[in-house]
Amino acid sequence: FRSYHSVVSRLREEQEQTQHAMEVQLATTEALALAIEAKAGCTPEHIRSIQHYAAMLAEAFNLSDADVQAVRAAALLHDIGNMAVPEHILAKADALTPEEFERVKIHPRVGADILRGVPFGGPVAELVLCHHERWDGLGYPAGLAGEDIPVGARILAIADSFSTLQADRPYRPARTKADALAVLQEFSGTAFDPELVDLFIARLKTASAAVAGL
Repeated sequence: FRSYHSVVSRLREEQEQTQHAMEVQLATTEALALAIEAKAGCTPEHIRSIQHYAAMLAEAFNLSDADVQAVRAAALLHDIGNMAVPEHILAKADALTPEEFERVKIHPRVGADILRGVPFGGPVAELVLCHHERWDGLGYPAGLAGEDIPVGARILAIADSFSTLQADRPYRPARTKADALAVLQEFSGTAFDPELVDLFIARLKTASAAVAGL
């Protein structure tokens, strides 16, 4: 009996240590992400909203706990490759030239290369690499299409777009939540996985109804 309780106690302690390590890793990741995103003029609230929406959709899609954690980390670090993009391009108020856009397009590969050696316990580097791929195959860097794109990256694309549309940018004002949702619906089946867009909208409605009922 004592041996049983000793084993249970040790397992519980190991689980708590693992959870604490994951929390420390995520907090460190967030601090790094906020420092990087500040270069492009992004606010902490914007970065955290991407993570919130991405985690919400990952959980709604019933991904494993490890995959949800990978999505959360990738949501924070998806633009880490922007360190290789000149600041004047990131902050440009006008439309990018073709040459400037080609420079921006290197950031998923750079970000994935930076993160590939970090033992996240999930495919964070792969999600960062693929977060600008499109459902119709017209994205970058590899032109992947449909379910060839990792589901976590498809989730991240939706969360990133939805949050970014509601943030002020040098080249346009912030859109309303309703307008951002309309954009997701407009590009469902082209830029975005249509099943995930429907699930995202349904989950947002459920969350809004729950808040309204409080």
